[in-house]
Amino acid sequence: MTIPLALTGRSLWRFATFALLAVCCSLTASAQVGAEALLLVARPQLEDGLFAKSVVLVTRHGRSPPLGVIVNRPLPKEQGSERTAPTIYLGGPVATQRFAYLYRTKRPGLSGQMVLRLGEDAFFGISAAIPAELQKEPPPVPRKLFRGFASWGHGQLEQEIARGDWLVLPFDADIALRERVDTMWQELLSLASSRSI
Repeated sequence: MTIPLALTGRSLWRFATFALLAVCCSLTASAQVGAEALLLVARPQLEDGLFAKSVVLVTRHGRSPPLGVIVNRPLPKEQGSERTAPTIYLGGPVATQRFAYLYRTKRPGLSGQMVLRLGEDAFFGISAAIPAELQKEPPPVPRKLFRGFASWGHGQLEQEIARGDWLVLPFDADIALRERVDTMWQELLSLASSRSI
């Protein structure tokens, strides 16, 4: 992924934080708001070390810049962690000390959390810690947990798609939440190559 010079280093962190706050400030505790969502599938020629062969969930609320997480990059379990500890995925290079989470439920958003609603029953949020309800094993709802996230400036993602870095698929919670990810990129590359939205 190419990051404009103006959005590197501290500037990128400030920009991503501002984008996140722009979303959260439009919500109240335990609130949810509808957001657009799609899946990006990296084309084979995208050789960025982090995003090569990646599948990325991208969300956008209103005029806020898009935010996303890589859904097929599980991180190795930390030494000394319990075998039952939840799998954490590398969400992206921004704010890696924070956590993002995606989950499905028929009931409203988690207690005390501000989340984006993606479709009928999928929710996405970012916070300083993983919500306690999502740390349980086995989880009470289908979920994926991420460390960090990805962020794009206004128009940047559109430029990357136009340049041919990504193929685009509609958001599918079943795909995004799938635990077996070793063949996900290849399968979605074939699917996205044969269709468009």
